[in-house]
Amino acid sequence: MTGAAALVTAAALGGYPPLEGTLRPYSLALAGFALAFLAAGLAGRWSGAVATGLTLLGAQYALLFSAGPGAVDDRTPFYAAGFLLSAELSFWSTEPRVAAWSDLEVVLRRLGTVLGACLGAAAIAAIVIIVSGASLGDSLVAEAAGIGSAAAALALLGALVRRLR
Repeated sequence: MTGAAALVTAAALGGYPPLEGTLRPYSLALAGFALAFLAAGLAGRWSGAVATGLTLLGAQYALLFSAGPGAVDDRTPFYAAGFLLSAELSFWSTEPRVAAWSDLEVVLRRLGTVLGACLGAAAIAAIVIIVSGASLGDSLVAEAAGIGSAAAALALLGALVRRLR
């Protein structure tokens, strides 16, 4: 079930850049390859294919910015949350099945952790967008805000890694 939700989320994410960008054929091709790798990885429980699919999905989103005027995408927090949700559910699907997964409390706790991480990713992306959209120019304040945002992202990542151990 998590694999199907991951694939649906990835398909929705893959459909967004072609609607907004100018390089539609390339974006659609990247989305197709991303979804193919992701589906193969989920079907075969092969984390390498899942990682490749997610990488191609991220490359497709980056392509959106390479062809544009360099404007900030206001929908990035939603994309960040969706991308993390798709990645977490995908890798969850490739894990070996253990008896604990039949316990509803364990599943709900893990799902809550995943959703909390997605909200955190959206919040960090929103902060970065707000800071980048502010007219701070090349000032020291802009540099400090950028460094602070990067530090917050690394702190969140470190907290998640420590929690998983």
